[in-house]
Amino acid sequence: MTTLISHDAYAHPVQPDKKDPIVASLMSEGKGKKDKKDKKRKQTMEPETHLDFIPEESLEAANQLLEDELKAVLQEKRELLSSATGKYYENDSDVLDAVAADTVQAASGSASQLSFSNNGWEQGVEGDDRTAETLYAEYKAIQNATNAVAKSCSKLEQKLVIQTGGYNQRSQSLIDSSMQSFAMLQHSKIEAVVYSRLRSHEIKGAQLRIESLRDEIERLEEEETKKQKRYGELVHTKNRLQLKIRSQEKK
Repeated sequence: MTTLISHDAYAHPVQPDKKDPIVASLMSEGKGKKDKKDKKRKQTMEPETHLDFIPEESLEAANQLLEDELKAVLQEKRELLSSATGKYYENDSDVLDAVAADTVQAASGSASQLSFSNNGWEQGVEGDDRTAETLYAEYKAIQNATNAVAKSCSKLEQKLVIQTGGYNQRSQSLIDSSMQSFAMLQHSKIEAVVYSRLRSHEIKGAQLRIESLRDEIERLEEEETKKQKRYGELVHTKNRLQLKIRSQEKK
């Protein structure tokens, strides 16, 4: 368990939020001579060494120990609630809800006896009626903290606008080009559908026109055959009549 705690502390260190006005004020108070000592100490510190690999068996054993500890704590809380309220909670979630409700109730009862001053929250004296002053002092403290947070947020916003201005313009241009490309793609799809339908209609129309042309050609061929036959008959009649005329002239 100690190895696991050391591994978590090294792998996931908890760093103070320097942007928090309260943390910044506390850090500014400790600056001065300690900074030089910290610099010298950092220079002389040896580099940190990575911890050894923790096997899966150890992690599973640690998880099992945590589960057992949680079950024991829940059982203890269940027995305390049963003896205090006379109600037995079977589900773990009900036990947690009941414990949280008792904690909130106890915290609200103890908080009502506190008073806020320049030195922070203090234990109020029984019979001391300073509710208005306490609320006003709390309001002023929250207002000052809010103003400090608002100023730091506005400065960060200005820095982010300056730093990410080019990225915003590039992102907007990429969005515009993407929308234009998408519109062109949709238009191309519509054109492809329209022209494919026109092609199918044209193929059907061409087949019908070819069939009509074939019928017309067959009809013209039949008419030509009939007319040629008629022409041959007329030429034969002409020749026969000319021979008769010549024979009569000789007589």
